[in-house]
Amino acid sequence: MNTFLEEVLGRDELSVKDKLKVFEIKILAAQATGNFNDAINTGIEVRKALGLRTPPNKPASLLTVLKEFIKTSSALGQLSADDIANLPELKDDRIIMGQKVLENLLVSSYQVQPTMYPLIVFQLVRTSIKYGLNATSCDAFATYGLLLCGVFGKPVEGRKMGQAVELMLTKPPMKVKQSRARYHCEAFIYHWTAPIQATLSPFLAGYQSGLEVGDVESACFCLTFRCVHLL
Repeated sequence: MNTFLEEVLGRDELSVKDKLKVFEIKILAAQATGNFNDAINTGIEVRKALGLRTPPNKPASLLTVLKEFIKTSSALGQLSADDIANLPELKDDRIIMGQKVLENLLVSSYQVQPTMYPLIVFQLVRTSIKYGLNATSCDAFATYGLLLCGVFGKPVEGRKMGQAVELMLTKPPMKVKQSRARYHCEAFIYHWTAPIQATLSPFLAGYQSGLEVGDVESACFCLTFRCVHLL
């Protein structure tokens, strides 16, 4: 794999767009082997080549996190779940690529740079509001809902983010995110404001949808969290 990666990445005649899938594989491979800092640094490199800003790979102060949270909350304003789900479709290829890279960095930042994690989430949300929605936006608003519930103590606002994601999932292009969104919403958002038994059936549905689209990782997360909630 590394041999082929370097062969493609070493071709100067190829654009960042041409190399994007290879960069994505490089990031996911680094995550799979526990090289989380390498994954983050690769993602930052790709976004820089796209002309996009990325939170640095270093601890962020509480003040910085709070400032970015306030900016994100302000950007959302009084938007309802329906308003969020009906934002325009994202069509700018450069922004689409940048959002995908950020999405791939969520796992690594959570592992080794936890104060970077919310900064990435905030950037994903604000970019979706400014430029429009695509499949990555499901992760953006679901993880923002997670932070609202588990970090900022705002379960009602977090539930609104989950409801916005549910509405997004009714759109055909978002089908690939059904399983991933299900475990995010049921495991980290809805249980704060609803009986935990209500999550059991949706977890099974999320497992099935993950198998249907080939998202085995999210399917397994759904089963894992269902076991936790059963216990």
